[in-house]
Amino acid sequence: MCIAAWGDDRGPVDHGLAIHESVTSASGGLKGTRKVCDGAWHHVACTFDGKEMRLWVDQELVGHDVAEAPQNSAPPPALAERRAELGVGRFPAGFGELKVARGGFRGDMKRLRIWKVALTPAAMKAYAEIAEAKVQEEIAVEAMKAVFKGVDQLGEAKVTADDLVAVFGSASGSFCERLDLGKKGHVSCDDWVQFCGELRAARGEQGLMQFLQACARNLGQRRRPLQVQDDCAHPREVLAELSLASHSYGWRVEAKPVSLSDAMLEGIEDEGLEKFRRQVRIAHALLGQAADEAIVELADRIALQQGNHDDCWTKMLAVAEWSQAQPRWVESAVAQMKLGKLSSVAKLQEVFAWAFASGKRLSEVLEGLGPCDFDAELMEELRKETDEAGGTSEAFAPIARALLGTATGPDAAVVDTMFRQVVGQMMFFRFLILLELNWSVSRDFLPLIDLAAPAESAYGRLLAQVKPRLLGHLKFSQFQHVLQSTKYEGSTPSIILNRKAAVTLRERGRVDWEFRRSLIGQFLSEMRKQSGGPKLFRRPWQSRCVKVQFKGEGGEDAGGLYREALDAVAQELHSKAVPLFVPCPNAVAEVGENRDAWLLNPRATTPECVRALEFVGQLLGLALRTGDLLPLTLAPLTWKGIVGDERKREDVRSIDVFAEKHLAVLLSEDRLDEETLAAMGGLVFAYPDVTGEEIELIEGGRDAAVSPENAPEFARLLLQNRLTFDRFQLQALRRGLATVAPIQLIRLWSWRDLQERVCGVAEVDLDNLKRHTTYKNCTSTNVHVGYMWEALESFSQKQRRSFLRFVWGRSSLPTVEKWERNFTVQLLSGTDDTRLPCSHTCFFTLDLPTFSSFEVCRAKLDYCITHCLAIDADGAAARSLNWDEDDED
Repeated sequence: MCIAAWGDDRGPVDHGLAIHESVTSASGGLKGTRKVCDGAWHHVACTFDGKEMRLWVDQELVGHDVAEAPQNSAPPPALAERRAELGVGRFPAGFGELKVARGGFRGDMKRLRIWKVALTPAAMKAYAEIAEAKVQEEIAVEAMKAVFKGVDQLGEAKVTADDLVAVFGSASGSFCERLDLGKKGHVSCDDWVQFCGELRAARGEQGLMQFLQACARNLGQRRRPLQVQDDCAHPREVLAELSLASHSYGWRVEAKPVSLSDAMLEGIEDEGLEKFRRQVRIAHALLGQAADEAIVELADRIALQQGNHDDCWTKMLAVAEWSQAQPRWVESAVAQMKLGKLSSVAKLQEVFAWAFASGKRLSEVLEGLGPCDFDAELMEELRKETDEAGGTSEAFAPIARALLGTATGPDAAVVDTMFRQVVGQMMFFRFLILLELNWSVSRDFLPLIDLAAPAESAYGRLLAQVKPRLLGHLKFSQFQHVLQSTKYEGSTPSIILNRKAAVTLRERGRVDWEFRRSLIGQFLSEMRKQSGGPKLFRRPWQSRCVKVQFKGEGGEDAGGLYREALDAVAQELHSKAVPLFVPCPNAVAEVGENRDAWLLNPRATTPECVRALEFVGQLLGLALRTGDLLPLTLAPLTWKGIVGDERKREDVRSIDVFAEKHLAVLLSEDRLDEETLAAMGGLVFAYPDVTGEEIELIEGGRDAAVSPENAPEFARLLLQNRLTFDRFQLQALRRGLATVAPIQLIRLWSWRDLQERVCGVAEVDLDNLKRHTTYKNCTSTNVHVGYMWEALESFSQKQRRSFLRFVWGRSSLPTVEKWERNFTVQLLSGTDDTRLPCSHTCFFTLDLPTFSSFEVCRAKLDYCITHCLAIDADGAAARSLNWDEDDED
């Protein structure tokens, strides 16, 4: 009889264990499906009671077979000899030729034991527990001896006080007392094991291992790696228990050094660990959670350097890979954090605090500031006070004020440059915290969370708190794995689209409710004729689901016609030719944000519309799988609905400024009176929906006036309408998406993740903007206009999109060469650094003050695009409400 790991006919793929017995088994062999070559230890047992053969893995029965009576009373000598053999980890002779299994055992075996009788399951489990406890005891003792050998630098099988001082520094005194070195002069390995045993008795198994891990870390920082004993039976387990890996930084994030208490460290003073703690504390005090979005975005950009989405998300970003970030990326991330508003004193004290946390001297920082006049004695006195205060940034405020208060103090530009460099370094330590969070979420959170839970549930709210801090590996790796395992690489069918019919439909102003003449209707009809069904959309990366031919037009599709068809379908979705989407109310009224955004049409309820929405969901899944982007401009509210995020009141303003203003007044803590309601136009329980058509919020709502008493109920119903108006359409779209991609895994994404994966990043091309710019009171060569363009050049793409929202109410430039309106820059006369730029979003115009320098111009523009996006309500539209008359620009 032989026991071995087995594979299949396709190769040595591990499936489980096999028992091969050519005579006594009715099938000639017994196979179990439980995997054992998976990097973990397993208890394997085989029993035979004379009648039945059983195979056990981890005390679980995975296979059994009944013995077959031999036909001959005496088997041939060769067969009798084979039956007498017992093989573990190999196949019997001849089985390779019979091809009953392929591959072989890959791994280690320990503690082989043969019993005279077949054990019962209870006896088997009891023996396994005893064996496991014995193994753990052996690993603990070997770990103690490994640490002892590392401390014994001379290799004399004894540890002296000098050895302890070399490893543990000033903390060695407590060890000498505990080990009684004053009398003995040294301790043997047995004394050390006894000392560790006493520690385990006092603090338990976990406390002992934490102590040994701290010892191993100290040894590693002193370039004295541990060595296991030559006769060690568990070398790999010992190294794994002591968490020994790379010592590039002197610590491992996985070891959770921040959570180790002083009691666990048993008085060991780890200078590297204390330095790390100080740096993490200072970085968190300045950046906190506000910087997490920028850091996650930067980390994902680093990961994307590995290749496509299938390659770059296979593993968590390593600590060492952070250094691959390009300086301009770091500068862009620092700019995202909006720390420029800090005063020079605040910036300088952060520089000092970081230098203190990093172990630098005060003199080194002062040298970096350039020549400046300061009182050395005063600086030294202040430094001592900051040391006593723990080195926090607030403690360095007196030093910063003293330096900047002198006549020859450091230049503000030098302080700002040093501050930005420090923030870039702090980001790395905040990244370490996020990295540890992601490991914890992967290990302790995601296995327990229900990704199908509604956004408003407890699971959904908990997930919403974690999502903004998830790195790309957690968000995308499992998703990409599913895409790889479910991709379809069959033949590519051909379809014919009549583009002329779709153009004629739009020119005549008709709406294709039956989806016959529009491009999307034709595309849907052609796809339904194919036999592949949804799997046609499950294509590999950078491949086509169909070949496209335009009726009456030349050209052979080598990819260009296909991409053109997808682009045309996306543009058609943002038109009145099909009834699936409508412009958001802000776009209709030309106010507020997202004036170029579209929403799902709540009127799209016919069976034809439902099928078309499901098809749109499949196109989204196709973009995720193949990378063929769809230039859709959907509102954030819609993207949030697709990923399953909870929608909130602040999302209403992003699509409907006027509805949100009504909500703000009605839900205000100030008392609502009849005069205020009258100024709002005399509201009733009927209100225009996102299409502009008035609907009743309650039955008979057109005849029910809103009063101060029922105003909260009206506000609740209005808010509910704005947050749930497209629930039916979203369900149809998500159903289609679910046939192509694992939609539950998309719950881990933010809405921006989905938008960028489907639509790409909306890059603002400044050269294109310059070509469509006209000037008033100035020319393109004016020095002050140059300041503005230089500031825009220095902005990140996200800041440039914010600038467009500030001056035009949309976040992307038109794709056509001829714009409906050019950008107008109007230069104001007279130098005045106190004024802010003013925008007229209806006319795509910017009133630019005459600033004295590029730095001032950039700072003012940055302030506007950060803080002045939601103020504009465009007076012409606002006056139609007959309230808030002065709400101009």
